[in-house]
Amino acid sequence: MRKSLIIVSLGLCTLLGIAVGVHRFTPVPPPPPPPVSSSEQPLEEPLFLDPIPPAEDVTTRGFQSGGLGLSRAAWEMLRGKPQRDGEWFLYRGKTFAVAYQQDQVWRLKCVWKQPGLALDQVRAKTRRYLPLDSRRQHTLSATADTVIEQYVSPTLAQRLTQTVASGSRPALAQPGVYTVTHTLENALVIETLV
Repeated sequence: MRKSLIIVSLGLCTLLGIAVGVHRFTPVPPPPPPPVSSSEQPLEEPLFLDPIPPAEDVTTRGFQSGGLGLSRAAWEMLRGKPQRDGEWFLYRGKTFAVAYQQDQVWRLKCVWKQPGLALDQVRAKTRRYLPLDSRRQHTLSATADTVIEQYVSPTLAQRLTQTVASGSRPALAQPGVYTVTHTLENALVIETLV
């Protein structure tokens, strides 16, 4: 009887030890972060929320963009089929207007929701429609109604140089250098033209 009591005691101790060990080594999830008040919410959405298509064909050689310089097929894969309005193709209602040259996105117009957005917000949002390696060089002009900025993209320059070499596009003075024009109303950007 004493032997069975010892065996039962050892069994209970073993089970208790396993239970304590499992409890001790089971990670406890961290507490949820404290709620952020609406006044502290970040204003910006993460950049490049829209996917950037991988190299769309052999001729792109790693070119990545969310808009400018993309092939029409890649743009429409992201935005759907357009409606035609003169030289512009309208996507998602009239949120985006695109002009193509040699079946590549040559000009891109983004219309921002009313009453408009602050210039810094628009710069961040516009980044998703530019080649991934684009850098803002400087502001060419700034008035109460318009801000014109100059950008440069080495991969866009390479892409344009390839199309010029193939004879499908005339030579450009500075391939890869382009402007972004923001139209303002009451100090808020209502439209951006790339």
